[in-house]
Amino acid sequence: MKKRILSILMSLCMLITLIPITVLAEGESVVKIGETEYETLASAISVVKQETPTTITLLKSFTASSFEIPSNTNITLDLNGYTLDLGEGKYGVELNSGSTFTLTDSGNGGVLKFRGTSGSNRTAIYSSGSSQTINIQGGTVEMTSAGTNAFYAVKATGPLNISGGTVKASGLDSIYKKPIAIGAQSSSLVITGGTIIAEGSPKSDGSYAAGIGIEFKNASSCTVSIADSVHFSCTMNDIDAQNQITVTGGVFNNIDLTGTSGSSFTKSTINGTVDLNNNECTFTNVI
Repeated sequence: MKKRILSILMSLCMLITLIPITVLAEGESVVKIGETEYETLASAISVVKQETPTTITLLKSFTASSFEIPSNTNITLDLNGYTLDLGEGKYGVELNSGSTFTLTDSGNGGVLKFRGTSGSNRTAIYSSGSSQTINIQGGTVEMTSAGTNAFYAVKATGPLNISGGTVKASGLDSIYKKPIAIGAQSSSLVITGGTIIAEGSPKSDGSYAAGIGIEFKNASSCTVSIADSVHFSCTMNDIDAQNQITVTGGVFNNIDLTGTSGSSFTKSTINGTVDLNNNECTFTNVI
């Protein structure tokens, strides 16, 4: 009898020692900074110090709320081959004053997803000031919307640099309310690599209605440089050209230059150059 009681007590002791391990295993890390892991993206962002370049790396695919890049911080988000779904709303990632946001992917197939709600100017990655910089170096920015207003994958008032990855807007087709991959507003836009895709609603033949590759708004101080290696799968529409904009490369499908007011600019083609007459807007080496 004593041996049986002793055996039961030893079994209970073994079970008790396992309890703390089970409790500790309940929290699961989703991102890391260096070797320190965090259970939420928000908690990782909260420890980033101003003026200190910091890389936040995904450890798994997960869904999170949209977030802001705090003022005067420099944050790189490494998708690491995983998918970050930011749900739906007005902005997915919103930069604040003096901040820099860089998207990269050290893995393969990383995606940042966002879905716009009803309303105008819904954007996956958004900057509203000249002191805010967006860098797209890898991964895919995937923006969708079922609303009836124009929406953007990336919209920038400050510098926007794209050197790799894919910027894609899709899911709507309506006149002047098309998916827009890139919105450049009084900004410096430099594209040296990557793929730009803007797709409207699917057609009966399986293809997609064209979206807008780049929309220039308030472009009096906008400077643009696009390298030959960049591929566009979209049209170039809704260009509000107030001053000189020069595109020096890129492969463009279905060139369609349309004024935002609905009236088409007169177009002329000379040796591969499309000129918008008196608007001083020139597309060079367009194929």
